[in-house]
Amino acid sequence: MSSSRARIVHNAQDGMAPVKGTKDYLPDEQLGRERVLEVLRDTFKLYGYSPVETSILEHYQTAASKFGGGSEILKETYRLTDRGNRELALRYELTFKLAKLFAMHQDIKLPFKRYEVGRVFRDGPVKAGRLREFTQCDVDVIGTESIAADAELLGLTSHIFGKLGIDITIQVNNRKILFGIFEICGIGPDKHHEAAISIDKFEKIGEDAVRSELISKGLANGQVDDLFQIFRKVMALPENNSMVGFLRSVGSRNRESLLISGLNELDRLLEYCAEFNAISEVEFTPNLARGLGYYTGPMWEVYAKESSITSSVAAGGRWDDMTGKFLGTGVKYPATGMGFGLDVIHTVLQEKLIRDGTKSMSSSVPVLLIVPVDNAVANAAMRLATQLREEGVSTDITFNMRVRKALDYANKRDIPLVTVIGDTELENQSAEIKNMRSGHAETVSLEGMSAMIKEIIRSE
Repeated sequence: MSSSRARIVHNAQDGMAPVKGTKDYLPDEQLGRERVLEVLRDTFKLYGYSPVETSILEHYQTAASKFGGGSEILKETYRLTDRGNRELALRYELTFKLAKLFAMHQDIKLPFKRYEVGRVFRDGPVKAGRLREFTQCDVDVIGTESIAADAELLGLTSHIFGKLGIDITIQVNNRKILFGIFEICGIGPDKHHEAAISIDKFEKIGEDAVRSELISKGLANGQVDDLFQIFRKVMALPENNSMVGFLRSVGSRNRESLLISGLNELDRLLEYCAEFNAISEVEFTPNLARGLGYYTGPMWEVYAKESSITSSVAAGGRWDDMTGKFLGTGVKYPATGMGFGLDVIHTVLQEKLIRDGTKSMSSSVPVLLIVPVDNAVANAAMRLATQLREEGVSTDITFNMRVRKALDYANKRDIPLVTVIGDTELENQSAEIKNMRSGHAETVSLEGMSAMIKEIIRSE
């Protein structure tokens, strides 16, 4: 092993390697991520959301307050202490930061539609598409009870992934439906959360394992039998309407039950999703259980089809109680929202590009390389580069590089067009543009170079 190679290995072992669950991004990959962000931000604004930015550091007590203890997320929270011995945390999501922001600025006009893009941190297991430091992109609206706001978010979701060329499934459920089924089976409210966590695993670990979990949590055999009977039947049905119809028959004895209330909300959600062109991606998933510590009604998760990534690429739901908890007044501020995972979306896109045989989603390669033949014409070449950049042409320029080496540089970076600038070109106010891919060369005036380059790019 060479001394330089040994030094690199030693440095990696000595702490130079990335922290587990974190990642650095080189230009081509980062440009792909920025392309995703561009689509997200543009769509958020298109739907009427405005940007905010909140702090990464938070008081631990505030970060933990919305759960009342016992939530799985607190096990993944990074905790630290500052010099004043104050207990702090790194934010693990952006939703509770919004609730706090609104609680501190109650003069904000409602409905308040905001989006935020920022880093969050979770000390959880690491797998493909899931890191410990990652970027969340959230959209939420505070101040509307209408289920149409939830449906609009699903329309926004369909819009975004359509732009990115990713086929998705949006699994939807409603906390009221899930807990209403538990009521029908005689399961008390004190067992609803724990039962939901187990039922959510139905398709992952199988009926026998879920049954064992439920029994260990204190449910009676008869309650579990009734629960499984309902879920077996509803999950075997082919489409959303038939599933809803079956559950309505289950809850028909009590029209005021939690189950019927949740089904009514689901009906409206599906109706509005059709208006927002999102109904084809939506699948009613009655065993879906996410965010039960704060979701109060509709909840959903978004999965990419034809991908090895099993993590959701986006998720959300209605959270009507969180802001009131921060205020401590008991007043409800209805809210709904969702988050998009930049890193997992980018991972799915990278897979798709490989599958489609595409090099990259976005290129860091400039369109044109200007090569001054010597220092005497360098200033003029700089002025030309500045002019082209101001006219929207991505331009690179070499400094103190021989023409042959510059052409080799252009080939290695896959820069499509090259022009060499010398005394003759400046005297004639024209230059030859060489297409490095086709080998074709064309002479054009320096003044008309921008238009010619744009025409070449359009024609390829």
